[in-house]
Amino acid sequence: MGNNYELTVAGGGDNQNIQCSALNVETLTIGIQNGTSEDVSLAAFALDTDVAAAIAASDAADGDTSNTNEIQTLTSPDTSVGINQVGNNYELTVAGGGDNQNIQGSALNVETLTIGIQNGTSEDVSLAAFALDTDVTAAIAASDAADGDTSNTNEIQTLTSPDTSVGINQVGNNYELTVAGGGDNQNIQGSTFAGNTLTNRNPKRNLRGREPIGP
Repeated sequence: MGNNYELTVAGGGDNQNIQCSALNVETLTIGIQNGTSEDVSLAAFALDTDVAAAIAASDAADGDTSNTNEIQTLTSPDTSVGINQVGNNYELTVAGGGDNQNIQGSALNVETLTIGIQNGTSEDVSLAAFALDTDVTAAIAASDAADGDTSNTNEIQTLTSPDTSVGINQVGNNYELTVAGGGDNQNIQGSTFAGNTLTNRNPKRNLRGREPIGP
């Protein structure tokens, strides 16, 4: 045919069709007309049953399947407060705010203490339950005026004589006089009468009294 040559093969050609292909579980068989089919493994892909099982397992492990209550990047309507996720943490931001305020502007006015704070609202605290220095001074003066005896050296105490024979002891609101070796249980004994004279003897005190009797 002119300067060209054409090769012809009886019954041959490049017009075969893909046919008789089939899927068996995870194996795809690709068939070709007048040719040999080939199997391709699809094991790397998940079956519908695998996907359904995975979804069921995920739902069972997830105690919260709602997609409307997750923490996200949120801001208040006036954008003054925001919540932002930083890695696995969440950061609260306040526009113009911070935790670096100082206590300032505090003052004491008689019995009212004003506690001030930087970039914030101060608060008043009443100290009326405490006494002022003037209250204490007035109370001391009133006590001194009501006390007719401010000496601390003349109070009745537990006292004894130098030889400890006589003592004064406070018993409740009363005071008791004690005399060592003394008491009111002596007896009259050893008395004698001679002529017109009666002699009385006290053995514990070693005292002798004489009283003449008669003219």
